[in-house]
Amino acid sequence: MENWISIDLVTTGFDEELDEIISISAVKYNAFLEEDTFYRLLKTNRFIDYSDYILFDKQQKKYSFNVVYNDLIRFIGDLTIISHKAYLDDCFLWMACKENHLPVLRNSWIDTQEIFLETYRNQSDLGNVIEKFNIQGCQKYDYFSNARKVGSLYRRLAN
Repeated sequence: MENWISIDLVTTGFDEELDEIISISAVKYNAFLEEDTFYRLLKTNRFIDYSDYILFDKQQKKYSFNVVYNDLIRFIGDLTIISHKAYLDDCFLWMACKENHLPVLRNSWIDTQEIFLETYRNQSDLGNVIEKFNIQGCQKYDYFSNARKVGSLYRRLAN
């Protein structure tokens, strides 16, 4: 597979029923090369101290999930979604769709964590995996860092 979307969600916690999505970043790959990026900061129902999140600007526009959903659907299209801990990202998106009465994403998902665990059966957090594979070019930290790391990891695992 040469074309895919790598995605990273920042959430207020790890329980999709209690916690919320703070931001969604995604990187689109075409023929294994980065083609486009997507980033949205979401409005949440709870107070968030954005100073805890080094990249978030308190003045940055925050969007409702309904607006973000429509933009995200257009960006993703029918491409396969790659994520590290895809089950968690899929659950959060599913819950947000359900709460907002929107159709759930029907895209296929590939979990780089599961692929890694099938072979290496040890620590599989994204930082350890990137280090193990010596994936370069991910040192700059910005909104797309984790999505780019997942894309680079998938490209390495796919070869």
